[in-house]
Formats: sequence, C-alpha cells, structure tokens
Amino acid sequence: MNYQENEILTVCPVFNESHHLEGLIEEVKNTQFLGDFLFINSGSTDKSEKLIKESGLKYENLEINEGIGNVIMEAIKFANSKDYKVLCLIAGNSKMRPKYINKILNPIIYEDYDFVQGSRYLDFGDTVNMPLFRKIVIPLTSKLFSFLYRTKMTDATCGFRSFKLSLINSASYDIYADWLKKYAFEPYFYSNVLLDKDVKSIEVPITMDYPNKNNKKKYTKIKPFLDYPALFLPYIFALVSPKKFKDFKSMDKNQNY
Repeated sequence: MNYQENEILTVCPVFNESHHLEGLIEEVKNTQFLGDFLFINSGSTDKSEKLIKESGLKYENLEINEGIGNVIMEAIKFANSKDYKVLCLIAGNSKMRPKYINKILNPIIYEDYDFVQGSRYLDFGDTVNMPLFRKIVIPLTSKLFSFLYRTKMTDATCGFRSFKLSLINSASYDIYADWLKKYAFEPYFYSNVLLDKDVKSIEVPITMDYPNKNNKKKYTKIKPFLDYPALFLPYIFALVSPKKFKDFKSMDKNQNY
C-alpha cells in the first residue's frame, strides 16, 4: 500500500440533492472504503445542508453555487491544506455507489497509477435505467475522442474518478481559472491526462444507477444543449493545445519519501 488511509480523501459535491441524500448518507455510513469522506455543499437551497449536518459526517459549506468545477477546486484546496495525497470524486445524486470507491482508488493505492477513470462500458461495467439518449451519445462520443486522441476511452463523461494530488497540482494550466468553474473542469483535466503520455492512467468498470422512468427524482443538473459545449469543447481545446503535467513524478516521490 503506497498511501496511508489518512492521506486518502473522497469528496462528494452536493447541490440541491435532498431527494437523494438520505439513501446516500446511509450507504456511506454502511460501506467500508479507504480513507476519509467529505461532503461539500455548494450553496444548496433545499434541505441538503441540514441532512448532511445531521448525518454527523464531515462536510464543508459553500455559501453560493458556482458550479461543479468550483466545488472540485475547493476540494483540491481542502485536500492540499490537510496534506491528503489522493482524491476521489463521487456524485451526490446517488448514481455512483460508495461500494465502488475502493475500486476507483485501488489502482493508485496499490499499482501506482496517477489517474483512475470509472467506466460504465468497460468489461463488467453497467448502467441501470440509463436514458436512451445517453446510451447512444456517450459511447459515440467516447469512440470519437478515442480516435482523435489515438487512445482507448470507453466512457468520456463518467465523473467517478480518482487522482493523485501531485498530478493536478503540477498542471501547466491554471486549475482555478474562472472558465473551469462549471462543467469544463473535468473534461479539460481528463483530456490533458489522456494526452500526456507520462501520466499513468486507467479505466475501471463501475455500475451507475439511474432513477426508474416512473421515478420523478432528477438525476442531473445538466441542461440539454445549453451545457453541452462546456462538456465537450474542452476535449477540443486540449487536443489543439495540450497542457502537460510538469514534474509531478518527482513531486510524488518527495511526498512519499
């Protein structure tokens, strides 16, 4: 094991997820996984903050919601301030299951990978009740960018991932740039990871659960077409002008000395 448990952090961003949180909180409490767990409430206006606070689990509170990218930025700042070395991200809408956290972390902890991406389409990965539009678009998008990037990518949009803090801290672009505060942070980070051949990355199969069609609970905040450019254009930006991760290997060795 390359890291101690107090060096591993899983962060769950939350924005108006009270309709999912009770079940998720219970599952987090009843699941064994490596490291610590932290909710980051991003300016929720429903009962999300109340539910998290009453759960007794660790949490941070942001007064206003500036986007998922901004929450990840705050997660990185928090993790750096507490000397964590590995960060895992899991959604607060219950699509991603805590029982897969170790599966997302293990390649870093035991095999020295730098970045791990969850995939619903790799080997025994799966989806439950996924909308037809996503069933069609995600594999097509992944195949397109696999071709353009000359690499294998089976799930371009899965947000269940983990990475070394030394990797993101060594990015040659401004990871706190305003344009990354919404949906662009994750695809831009992932695309630059894929383009940097010095980064050791891997996909692992996971299952994601979507609400039944008869269940009216919302599972996403993404607005069709309006938010799509921020999700997919970063892959093009990175392809045109890739940004390497400088000296992260030596940084990682120093952290583990």
